[in-house]
Amino acid sequence: MMLASIDDMESAFGADEVEALSTRQRYGKNNGEDPHTVLVNALMRASSEAASYLAASYPVFDAIELPKGFCVPPVLISVVCDITRYRMVGAGVTETDPISTRYEQALNWLRAVATGTALLAGCSPLSGEGSTTESTRSSLNITPGVRAWARQYPPEVDGLHV
Repeated sequence: MMLASIDDMESAFGADEVEALSTRQRYGKNNGEDPHTVLVNALMRASSEAASYLAASYPVFDAIELPKGFCVPPVLISVVCDITRYRMVGAGVTETDPISTRYEQALNWLRAVATGTALLAGCSPLSGEGSTTESTRSSLNITPGVRAWARQYPPEVDGLHV
């Protein structure tokens, strides 16, 4: 499953940087790896890493493929792009501190979602003890009460209609 696309990477970091990250060169020559394949493989690994955190609370990420029509929240796309970028950085990239910082922030957010201190907007967490999910809501019975007072129409004040 891929939680982010090549277009997402290019939107986040620019086509030039994505090309630089995915072009593998050795001794000034391309070593035969297709840049598109390199990038797709990196996106799949990063998606798998993110899904491993999320699957504990969101069973949809435990599947090999996301359900048809499932919309990946933008924050998750951003996190997967940051992880992909971090994993693809090589010696040719000089700005490693911001890349490392964004990677650590991405992992911290994934840990927060996994432990329940943050939620993934648009997804339902796994039902568990003490949670208010659909399974616990369906067993709750609410009965309407009887109104203890009634408004008069039209209201009367000292026998006069107001």
